[in-house]
Amino acid sequence: MIGMPMRKFSIGRWTLQLLPKVMLTRFVGKWARSRFSRRIIPLYIRYYGIEPDTAEKPWQEYGSLVDFFARRLKAGERLVPEDQSLVLSPVDGIVQEVGKITDGMVLQVKGWWYSLADLLNDRATWLDGGDFVTLYLSPRDYHRIHIPISAKVHRIYRLPGSYYPVNAKGVNSIPGLYTQNERVVAFLDTLKGEYALVPVGAMIVGSIKWHELDYFARGDEFGWFEMGSTVILLFPPGMVEWKVQKGDRVSANAPLGIQK
Repeated sequence: MIGMPMRKFSIGRWTLQLLPKVMLTRFVGKWARSRFSRRIIPLYIRYYGIEPDTAEKPWQEYGSLVDFFARRLKAGERLVPEDQSLVLSPVDGIVQEVGKITDGMVLQVKGWWYSLADLLNDRATWLDGGDFVTLYLSPRDYHRIHIPISAKVHRIYRLPGSYYPVNAKGVNSIPGLYTQNERVVAFLDTLKGEYALVPVGAMIVGSIKWHELDYFARGDEFGWFEMGSTVILLFPPGMVEWKVQKGDRVSANAPLGIQK
């Protein structure tokens, strides 16, 4: 049985815990959704090194910073490969962790594990012994979420929570961070089994939206972040084989692995 390690006491962790995260997120979120926030879009583009030409429309046509943050891309970007055996990345981002779900625990960062049941608010015993990957999206990334394997929707629900940052400082400071932040859990049925897609919110705006559909084809848009965040994929034993490793940069609809 994998146990939880002793908490790391640090100034960084206490700072994150003492911050009024919910109030701050709501306040900044309200401003970032206002028309006044659109004035800083050019600064945001320059600061984070974003390529605005990939967006579906010029930045001047976005009504707010959140609208630009959650932008769609031009047709032809993030094309879906024809090979049906591939497991596709749901987002642009960095592979933060990848590995096995062991004794109902998932690796957050080296030495720190969190409970699968706490993450999902469901025991989800069929996932134990399976495979997971955690993908971190930076502020410069495209923040639409896509479907890795075609599936029927079994269940989608939102779990309320806090808004800790999910960057390296956050995941290295707060044990069980993903089980504490607001998140959405989607259980998706395929011919080879049921898997879970879990977008996790973060500090500053933090909202997660999704499409109310009964079925998604691979590569379809599942939803989007309004600032954030992280996506965790969880598969039952023997369903996938990863072809990525920690630290790899991936793009939405690019291969993460193969179906077995």
